[in-house]
Amino acid sequence: MNRVFLLRLAIDVTATSLLLLALAYYWLGNTVHELAGTGLFLLIAIHNVFNRHWWAAFSQTPRQTKAVTYIILNMVLIAAVVTLFVTSVMISRLVFDFLPINGGFTAKQIHIAAAYWLLVIVSLHIGFRWSVVMLAIRRLFGINPGSPTRTLVLRVLALALVIYGIKSWIDLGVTDKLLMRITMDFWDFNASTVGFFTRLAAIVGLNICLTHSGVQLLQRITKTLSAT
Repeated sequence: MNRVFLLRLAIDVTATSLLLLALAYYWLGNTVHELAGTGLFLLIAIHNVFNRHWWAAFSQTPRQTKAVTYIILNMVLIAAVVTLFVTSVMISRLVFDFLPINGGFTAKQIHIAAAYWLLVIVSLHIGFRWSVVMLAIRRLFGINPGSPTRTLVLRVLALALVIYGIKSWIDLGVTDKLLMRITMDFWDFNASTVGFFTRLAAIVGLNICLTHSGVQLLQRITKTLSAT
């Protein structure tokens, strides 16, 4: 398998892991949070360097439904990253503490919202490319894609992941965080850190599954319409 592709995949997995790590602020503290966030921004920059050809060919991208949706998703992703970075600088107490900037409560609220928006958008982004990821995994481990039993098991596991992802979304109050709504419902920070990460991972899995299924459905509809 192409080593560059494996390197890109490793960078993306690491960046996603750092995002999840940074979200565990109340367990790991500000130092780990800011270091993880700094690493995340660096990996995002590297990710875009690897994908510079996509940006160079941006104007020539076919304006089909899937392609347009992917472009819009990437634009929103950029907006979330920029917002997260700007607010990070404004409220930093370690990496950018030397700057005479104090964002205050509003910047912190926007920062939290941007972080959860980034979590959602990144998982949607992965969902769009999930077929490529699965193909890479099958080639890496020599997995035969033609097993009906394995396909059935994977679909059952995906359904269970979607159900647990929905529950995790509700448990963590993700909708309130995305909309910057202040509520009295807080996650129990005395609970297991592993439980928190498990729920975050389930939310990522939920969005990947829904996006991947939606892309496949869209492709089938488009194929059917073009054949008529």
